[in-house]
Amino acid sequence: MHNTFLSGLVPEPTQPNMVTINNILKIFIDEIALLDEGIMIQTPQYPKGCKVVVRLGCLIGDLVANHKVAGFASHSATRFCSWCDCSKADIQQLKLGRLQQKHIVKDCSNQFKDLRNETERTRMVKKTGIRWSELNRLPYWNPVQQIPLGIMHNWFEGILQHHFCN
Repeated sequence: MHNTFLSGLVPEPTQPNMVTINNILKIFIDEIALLDEGIMIQTPQYPKGCKVVVRLGCLIGDLVANHKVAGFASHSATRFCSWCDCSKADIQQLKLGRLQQKHIVKDCSNQFKDLRNETERTRMVKKTGIRWSELNRLPYWNPVQQIPLGIMHNWFEGILQHHFCN
């Protein structure tokens, strides 16, 4: 198995909105979905071809980018956590909420996609913290486990600032 690192940067001064991100991701996910089935590539070592399968391993980025790309609400939203279901009202208790589950996140994401009214979508994001992401088209994609917690925002500015509290 060989690993490849694919990087994408967003130029300043503005950030793309969710529609733009999903339009860009759609092209990428279409290709990844085809490559997940495997393609035969001929090489000097394998003149009859060698099957190559490509899958997305994980999404690594800062907190803001990860949430946008993966379809989670902003870190300042009522339901801000992509890892557990704690809400803004629970944050001062310094306790984790119930862990998010892949099938629930994907179901909510699909429900969001099916909503046609912006008011309903806004209401759903406020309630669940989840919106549509093209990544969720990949059957193996786990939006909870395939996004490592960010060291800066999640640990240094989040958990560790409260580590020695009474």
